[in-house]
Amino acid sequence: MHHAYGSHAGKTVVNFSPPKTVPDRVIDHANGNTDCRWLTKTQIVLLSLAWCMVTITNADEQLGKLPDWTTSRIRGTPDPPPPYHMERVFPDITFNEPVVFSSHPTTDRLFIAERFGKIYSFPKTANATQADLCLDVKSSIFGMALHPDFDRNGYLYITYLNPHVIGRYILPEERSPEGTRVSRFQLNSSNPPQFDPASEHVIIQ
Repeated sequence: MHHAYGSHAGKTVVNFSPPKTVPDRVIDHANGNTDCRWLTKTQIVLLSLAWCMVTITNADEQLGKLPDWTTSRIRGTPDPPPPYHMERVFPDITFNEPVVFSSHPTTDRLFIAERFGKIYSFPKTANATQADLCLDVKSSIFGMALHPDFDRNGYLYITYLNPHVIGRYILPEERSPEGTRVSRFQLNSSNPPQFDPASEHVIIQ
């Protein structure tokens, strides 16, 4: 950024030009001193800010004054609490990394799948105290769904990782070309619901 300092008709004149390279130099024309001195970093920053302020002022003059913003619906920080709050519906039941749940209109139970392969069911009542194991595929589960006609055919669909890796994440060297699969399992007991591991029918792999 070049800044030339001098005098004209008894007045000090300062000419600003856009910043180009730093560091720069100052020449004292008033005293006839052509020796150069390097600007300090602080001086460069201050002169750059002054140039920016002049540029912004000129832009405001060209664009005109913006109208006041009076239609904002921002309510400040922090916002007031929402008109609802969360509460635990089944306080006596816990799971290890649950990832998906499913239900069916004709059943009175909820089905919960844990990340590492276990699927449980429990009654849809707030006083439920126990979840019953339905199936354990012994590998990471990504998705689960009951068939729309579950009360008639007892089909459960699961998306899970193949090969089987029990109780942990799969390592890169353990990856298989078979990858992830979608399988169907058949209900073989209703009270409580249990699915037969041997009934697996691979749909997509």
